Amino acid sequence: LLYHTVSTTYVTFLSYVIDVIIGDVIQNTRKRISDQSSACDKAQNQQEQQNQASILSSSLQKAKQDAQLQMELMRRKSKMNRNNEEKKSGLVIVEATYGVQNGECMDVTIQLQFWVADSRLHLTSNSKSQMLGFYDVSNPPPQPQPPSSDVSSVEHNNSKERKRFFGNLFGLVELWESLYCDDHAEDRQMNQIPFLKIRYKFNSICYDIIILDDESLALPSPRAVKVGEQTQSV
Repeated sequence: LLYHTVSTTYVTFLSYVIDVIIGDVIQNTRKRISDQSSACDKAQNQQEQQNQASILSSSLQKAKQDAQLQMELMRRKSKMNRNNEEKKSGLVIVEATYGVQNGECMDVTIQLQFWVADSRLHLTSNSKSQMLGFYDVSNPPPQPQPPSSDVSSVEHNNSKERKRFFGNLFGLVELWESLYCDDHAEDRQMNQIPFLKIRYKFNSICYDIIILDDESLALPSPRAVKVGEQTQSV
């Protein structure tokens, strides 16, 4: 009877050990398959991002080249307009910049002087990126993506801790955004809207004015500020 009990206990223990080993093998196999699948998905996503970035970069470069070519074609007429306006102390575009705060900017002095007629300049409320010699500055150049790397064994061992840490971190970020960032969403959006900054001379007096991309403009403007006085901000 004792031998039978010991044998039964041994078989039960051996069966438990086998189950544990088989479970570990299955779990590790699933994990390797999952890791391989994740690595493939990551590589595919990175390739798609690189392709998209390449397309955006080519598109932006093409837009810049087109704007530069148009500006060169406008240069002669713009210079004639400037000379005529200077002779009669009319409207002279001293400097003009079209861009986004902390982002892409372009010089549009020649382009605006081209459209001056009878000492007046009128711009509609449409996006200025549609004008000759302009391009869409609100479309930032794509940022290069860091190369992907395989997940190391150390990262596998620490995956649970990282997930827990970042889960808590993202929770704090969401809480911060709900309490603070939403109040400044409008400010962030305003910073992404292109602006047009102009310094012009009229009747031998220099003025500064800044408008947003969707604003109309008529120069000379009563909104402009004489150079040396407190200027407007976007």
